[in-house]
Amino acid sequence: MACYPRGEVALTRDMWPATLPVLGSDDRALADLPPAEIVPQKYADVLDWAVVVRNPDDKERVFRHILVHVSLGPNGPSAINEVTVRVQGFVSRLNLHPLGDWNPNSGTGGAPSAKQHIHLVHCGHPHPFQHAVDALVNLAEVVAANCNGELCHKLKATTTCIRLERPVFRRGHPDESVQSVLVPSDDLTGKAKLLEPRWYLKTKLNVREQLNGKLLPRNHSIIKVGDFVDVAVVLHIHKLPPMRSPKVRVEFSMTDIVLLQSRSELFTRPTKRPRDPPQQRTVEGDVSMASDQH
Repeated sequence: MACYPRGEVALTRDMWPATLPVLGSDDRALADLPPAEIVPQKYADVLDWAVVVRNPDDKERVFRHILVHVSLGPNGPSAINEVTVRVQGFVSRLNLHPLGDWNPNSGTGGAPSAKQHIHLVHCGHPHPFQHAVDALVNLAEVVAANCNGELCHKLKATTTCIRLERPVFRRGHPDESVQSVLVPSDDLTGKAKLLEPRWYLKTKLNVREQLNGKLLPRNHSIIKVGDFVDVAVVLHIHKLPPMRSPKVRVEFSMTDIVLLQSRSELFTRPTKRPRDPPQQRTVEGDVSMASDQH
């Protein structure tokens, strides 16, 4: 895990009220984080820090490019890591069912557009939430600059809601072995199974709960409106055929959701977490981020 610093010592994840828990699996301080895990604050620095490359999974045909950080060693590039940003917030809307909003009666016609989604809001704590929004805006602008294009839909810095989506189905190809993770309990009508091998579920959204310092696997139904969560986000990048000018569509897609505190716990069992000394908390903070190595 890593964090997006807005200053020299504080992190955005630590700017939430002390009664709200943080992701305990990574409690490193800013000084302990390697450069690959620190998203720069300024847009110009992010341009040097991350680059858009072609998605190695070319068979997908949908998201042909990804945003990566390249670590340089003495003899050139030593590692390439996909940028994954962690954001925190309160759930305002969601559909995390494995089949998302797919209508079984739509058949294959509805498969390409089927999505899972979760919307996050600040619930009266705009300061840390705004830094998360700023980080996502910066990353989207960097993608557009790398692609020499214009964003189709811009995330506004004044937004009060972070909308995250995730495609449900993956398109199958004749030259690949389809390995679906669909189980009968997720497909009560059996109609999703009929889409295979043309469309199938390659992976499921990873949902966990932080309990007594451990991250425990959970069913998607544990996440509810009002819960405080930590979400891992990757950027799905479409480079559209140019008309008058090149267009780029950036989608913020969740890969992992951790329930930090449920809505009921927020009102019944507030927990105090350690904070930095007051003199250090005057510096602004970050957005959490993880790196998946390719």
